[in-house]
Amino acid sequence: MARQVYSAKKQGMCSASATDEKGADGASHHYEFTHHPTVDSPAIPLSSLKFQNGDPAQVGVNGVTDEMVLAALIDHLKGFQGGPYACNENANAVQALINGLAWLNGRPNLYGRGIQGAEKP
Repeated sequence: MARQVYSAKKQGMCSASATDEKGADGASHHYEFTHHPTVDSPAIPLSSLKFQNGDPAQVGVNGVTDEMVLAALIDHLKGFQGGPYACNENANAVQALINGLAWLNGRPNLYGRGIQGAEKP
C-alpha cells in the first residue's frame, strides 16, 4: 500500500508516495511522483525514484543513494540561482542541502561494516 509522504496543491495536486514496505534497514526504497489535474481525475505518473536496497557488495547496485539525490537537488537549485528565479529561499535551501550532503558524506561506511541493510540486534 502506498504511503503518501508529500502533497502540494500547485497546478492541481502533486504527490510523492512510498510504494514499498519498509526494508530491514527501516526505510522505504521506492517512491512514485504523480499529478492529479483535478480532484476527480486519475493520477498521472511523473517519475519514480529507487534507492539502493542492501549492501552493493552483496546485492549489487540496485538504486540511487541519498547523496546522489542531494547532489542533483543542489545542482537544480543552483541553476535557478543563476536565472530569473534566484531568491533567498533557494540560496538557503542550497546551503541546507550542502550541509546535509556533508553530514551524509561524514558517516562511517555502513555497508563495509555490515550495518546498512541489516537488522539491529
